[in-house]
Amino acid sequence: MTDGIDWNAIEQFVGYGAPDAPFVFVGTEEGLDKYADLEHDLLTRSRYRPYMDLLAAQGALACGNEYIGEHVKSQRTWRPMCDLMLRFENTAPTDELRKRYQGTRLGRIPGQTLLAELLPYPRNKADGSWPYTQWNRFGDFEQYKNALLLPRINLLRTAIHAHPPKLIVCYGKTYWDEYARLANVQEWRDAGAFRFGKDASTGAGVVLTWHFTRAPFNTDEQLAQFYQHAKSALE
Repeated sequence: MTDGIDWNAIEQFVGYGAPDAPFVFVGTEEGLDKYADLEHDLLTRSRYRPYMDLLAAQGALACGNEYIGEHVKSQRTWRPMCDLMLRFENTAPTDELRKRYQGTRLGRIPGQTLLAELLPYPRNKADGSWPYTQWNRFGDFEQYKNALLLPRINLLRTAIHAHPPKLIVCYGKTYWDEYARLANVQEWRDAGAFRFGKDASTGAGVVLTWHFTRAPFNTDEQLAQFYQHAKSALE
């Protein structure tokens, strides 16, 4: 622990949602909007348990509940998740229904979804900076990734296997090889921006995709194709 920041708690955080959620979404890392808020948010994250309710957790961060609650703005990364969940419930998605799912049901405890990340520190990827040197946490992003990526893969793999989900969706093509290590898929099938298969150990469907903010998730037709590929992973 350094200056009140519990780095071990941050690094052992699994995700937002219930441990036994049947749908697991895994991204690369959380974003960071304002460097001025970073210390506050790290102190807040130091009090996180391994699994947190998204509303409670996000509400304590400096950004507040802009994307969680009754009246929210659509969050681009979460939009395809909400669309997929509605389709699995046989509900025709609309912008309003996606926002309602995002605000009141995504990453909740109890709930159907768990939101996890390969890497535990929030970061602004756009400017390429590494703000953690002020706390002597690695010299740059590459050092950090080399030190924590394998432990994080092991942590998430253990968590997933402790409560096998129905479906695991991993987004961000740069890390497809790392995501693949979270499951025991013997045979992958490729379809454009998607790679999918079935975990031979748990029976979970596994989908690797491009990042949810990319072009394959812009339109309702593309989101419907995403759903079809996710269904195929379960077969």
